[in-house]
Amino acid sequence: IVGFNREEATTFPDNSGAFLKAATNALSYSTANGVEVFCYTTEMDKRQIVREIRGLSRPFPFDRVWSCYYSGEMACGKCESCGRFNRACESA
Repeated sequence: IVGFNREEATTFPDNSGAFLKAATNALSYSTANGVEVFCYTTEMDKRQIVREIRGLSRPFPFDRVWSCYYSGEMACGKCESCGRFNRACESA
């Protein structure tokens, strides 16, 4: 289960429905039990996702979300994906 979204898919092809299908197809060559890459949020934008999460009965650990396209101990906070995540959290 991955956390792709409609907004990111317009910029990053690895967040698209086509990528989900391709990844599932690729896994069919190496697994025999029907592994599927699935995402509940592909049709949502980040603001919608944040709103839904904030409505949960338990607090969500937003500090554990990794939107960044760079590696490191912390998210860079500057790349487009980090910016979109931060804007979504501020406006949701």
